[in-house]
Amino acid sequence: MPFNVSHNKSRKNTQLKDMLLKPHESNQKPIRSFFSSLNKKHARDKGAIEFIPICDWPMTDHPPEPSFKKTGLKESKCRRVFMDWIKAADESCSSLEPPKEMQLFLNEQGKLEGIRLISRHDGLHKDFLEFGGRLQYIAPELIENTEYHAKSVNVWSLGIILYCLLIGRYPFNEIGLSHQALFDKMIQLEYTIPLSLSSEARDLIERMMAPQASRISFDNLLCHPWFKKTKTRNPILLVKNTLHLIFHAPYPSKKRSL
Repeated sequence: MPFNVSHNKSRKNTQLKDMLLKPHESNQKPIRSFFSSLNKKHARDKGAIEFIPICDWPMTDHPPEPSFKKTGLKESKCRRVFMDWIKAADESCSSLEPPKEMQLFLNEQGKLEGIRLISRHDGLHKDFLEFGGRLQYIAPELIENTEYHAKSVNVWSLGIILYCLLIGRYPFNEIGLSHQALFDKMIQLEYTIPLSLSSEARDLIERMMAPQASRISFDNLLCHPWFKKTKTRNPILLVKNTLHLIFHAPYPSKKRSL
């Protein structure tokens, strides 16, 4: 069934809402594994970073969006913080089975009005009327292809997190946009990266927020040069310090010969 219903008639929109509220009779079996595990509360350690995959957002019992203590960080500080986010995302990947598909339903006004998650285990689906957070975290390929590639989707979400940590705002301006227009903007990658960031940081953001086919893989994130970048010394300062050492260092005084 197509997930984008923005061009359908109102009668079909009514049928969609009825379907979202009343799943097909063939799906009235007890929901196991994937959905039952997702309905459990996420453990929340005080002060710990919690990465929740976007497929969990419609069903969490607390705000699922990433929480930042600080944004607009210096790259040296951000590098350490972001490594913790990657670790949290890796743990979330291994602890839960992702869905096979994530379908997004848009109405004629371009508003997201329904989400369907289809289990990879037995094909059962579960429907929701709200996403539960900011739509920028949704990898934009899901608006065109419902197949859910968990690690690639998480890389996009982590790219949004990295952008916020370094720059202090979200990459896509949502003011006055419908949900459909926002997704179009995300697909076209209409965002800017300040030149004040290092070339390595800009490259990493671009690779994480790239189309799925060219997006950096989750397993290669920590291999990116930005994580290996070390603070280089100013060559002029190095020369000045060397000259100071030559001419002003405390050398032992010469002894008078008898």
